[in-house]
Amino acid sequence: MKKIDLRLASSFFEKIGRFANNLGYWKFCLLFTAIFVIKSGFRGIQPWGDFTPVINFPKPEITFSSNSYGLIIISKLFNATNQQTYFILNIVLLVVSIVVLYYLIYKSFPSFKAKLLVLFFVSSPIFIVLTGNIGRHDLLTITGMLGFFIVKKQSSKCLFLILGCLGSPEHIFVAFFLYYMGIKIYAYKEKEFDAKFSLLFTLLYNILSNIWISTQNGGNNRLENIILEPGFIKIGIRNFFNNVTLEWYSYFGFYWFSLIIALVFLEFKLRVKIFCLLLIPLLFTIIMVDKTRDFVVAIIPLALLVHKQIFDFLLVKFKNVKSDNANIYLGLFIYLIMIFPSIEITFEGRPRAPFEWAITKLLEAFN
Repeated sequence: MKKIDLRLASSFFEKIGRFANNLGYWKFCLLFTAIFVIKSGFRGIQPWGDFTPVINFPKPEITFSSNSYGLIIISKLFNATNQQTYFILNIVLLVVSIVVLYYLIYKSFPSFKAKLLVLFFVSSPIFIVLTGNIGRHDLLTITGMLGFFIVKKQSSKCLFLILGCLGSPEHIFVAFFLYYMGIKIYAYKEKEFDAKFSLLFTLLYNILSNIWISTQNGGNNRLENIILEPGFIKIGIRNFFNNVTLEWYSYFGFYWFSLIIALVFLEFKLRVKIFCLLLIPLLFTIIMVDKTRDFVVAIIPLALLVHKQIFDFLLVKFKNVKSDNANIYLGLFIYLIMIFPSIEITFEGRPRAPFEWAITKLLEAFN
């Protein structure tokens, strides 16, 4: 009876894997993006209380996003100075950014590897943060970071770094600082130049950006706002302990499995060092009001680095097994990432209900 059950399960996973494997790349992207949008839901949110920062640009305003210029510039260009046009604009930006990333993956990697990367993307907390914060600077920051790692030309890397800095310069600096330290720990000599370049580039951008703000008597940066307003720290700590287990799960979601495996297979000294790097943003987010999104954005480069060996190992294994078995493993992977929950802990201090925002807006429109 057990053998029959195992055969049925293998057949089920094999069919899923074969179906996904036989899909054309763009159909594959469309299908699984749609599935994971439905799974994670979506929410619109703007980074300012009103549209004064857009109207008064280039003069910086006193907000948490004083030196996040990207969406302000784009909103100014398209005259998006009300909530409706702003959210429509950001939905378009989200779609364009995802299509660009898919295109870069398609041009840079073999078909099967490209499909795996798309699956990793849509099933990761990165995608959950993007869909749950439509209208925030995370779109530019995340697109900039991911594009930086996909493209090969240094000029293209510079363009993506600029895009990322136009989103949230503080987040991207922290992200590439952790990445640089990770590169040093792993001793990846071939990646050291990119790590140094990205770190220095984002540091210089932050310095110049903060000088500009101080000369214009505008706002403070995010860190200064947190320090100057201790009430935010209290809220952050309270929200963390309200949702401590869910919040820690939301940082990596399903990929806690692969993260732990990647750490276990490291030498003890390397494992301790990487764990300490991961601990820095883990501890820092305890005092942050924005929970999942703050951690996820800051950890992307380091998380990619830690997962690199696992990803390369899986690709080798897939190449060395029969096609039927490869489809079983692919089907099993798709099954697991689909049934594991997609959770984001928001600045309100609770898990985001997938479609609460959309349903609320719909009901408001009919009232």
